Amino acid sequence: MSFYSTNSNPVKCLKKLLAEMPGKLYFQPSALWHITVDRNWGSNINSDVNDYRLAFFRNGRGRYWINDHEISLERGRTIFLTPGTRLRMTRSHDRPPHLIASRLELFDRQSGKVLISPVTSFGIALLSSDIFRTEQLFMNLAESYEKRNEPVYQNAIESCVHTVLMNIFRETEIHLAGGVDPRIENARQYLRDHPLENIDWTRLAGKNNLSRDYFCKMFKRYTGHSPKSYHLLIKMEYARFLLNSSNLSIQEIADITGYADAFIFSRQFKRTFGINPSQVRI
Repeated sequence: MSFYSTNSNPVKCLKKLLAEMPGKLYFQPSALWHITVDRNWGSNINSDVNDYRLAFFRNGRGRYWINDHEISLERGRTIFLTPGTRLRMTRSHDRPPHLIASRLELFDRQSGKVLISPVTSFGIALLSSDIFRTEQLFMNLAESYEKRNEPVYQNAIESCVHTVLMNIFRETEIHLAGGVDPRIENARQYLRDHPLENIDWTRLAGKNNLSRDYFCKMFKRYTGHSPKSYHLLIKMEYARFLLNSSNLSIQEIADITGYADAFIFSRQFKRTFGINPSQVRI
């Protein structure tokens, strides 16, 4: 499931909240974690939410229940919960989730006081249509949180949270208006599940009853990327996962991802993420 909401009208609730931001209200994290969860994750988490929660799942697998509705945890899953929702979590044994998660407090800008929720309780879980942009926003949020005692980074945190919530609002509108074309969603899921496959684009389009040209046009409209560039991003993300989770050499990872030359692989990696593969392990 690419989208779930506990509320029949989450757009109205989000819009009401965002209408007061950033002028009257703003969010700041009371806690933030950027972790790969351990074996006990979720085993004792089965509770009512009494604050705001914002999370992005970078890798791994797990299950998440919002008000007893089960949701799969996978790369790109973004979750926003308000006070009053109920959650429960479990992890995959072989691929534990790697996530950035935050507890948020809502402040009144004039008084500086923490506020109770001004909207009806609701929760949203969606698969981001632009995983890489969303991931970068959460990475910026995590990096700014580490320096949160400096005023400039408090402003950066506020901006990141507001941008993430605006993106969730826009994507919620799209889903409730009919959502992403299921043929494009099927193709996108296939690319996410097969990062190393040499894709026959004409065949993939045909499997979804589309001509290659129309498929490419629709794919870019919904994702912001051409199918080839999207698949390349997935492949580079898989390479980064291997750098973080294995002792394989850069040349070995280059070979796995289809690059005979580690230099060419490293150049593409830097073009994608802005850093060299060797810097991931520093």
